[in-house]
Amino acid sequence: MITDDDLTPIDLSDFWDDDESDAVVEPDYIDRQIARIPQYGDDSRWRLASYLDMFADLNPNGSLSPEQREAVDNFVLGYQYQKSSQPTSRAK
Repeated sequence: MITDDDLTPIDLSDFWDDDESDAVVEPDYIDRQIARIPQYGDDSRWRLASYLDMFADLNPNGSLSPEQREAVDNFVLGYQYQKSSQPTSRAK
């Protein structure tokens, strides 16, 4: 019979790494999806929400609830405002 003393302990502390600092967000991808919203609508909104992990309960079929759609649209407005209000560096 195998006892607990016979088992080799395994360190799994880094297996479930919840540190999201390694996640890379590509502004170019975000900009492309935002630019596509007028043409593709919810498809681009869904891709953006999925890419940014905005919702825990995102439908896998690509549909958004009215609340999710509004949240993505609010993100887009905030993102565009933030980009437009950042000072641009001017070469002297």
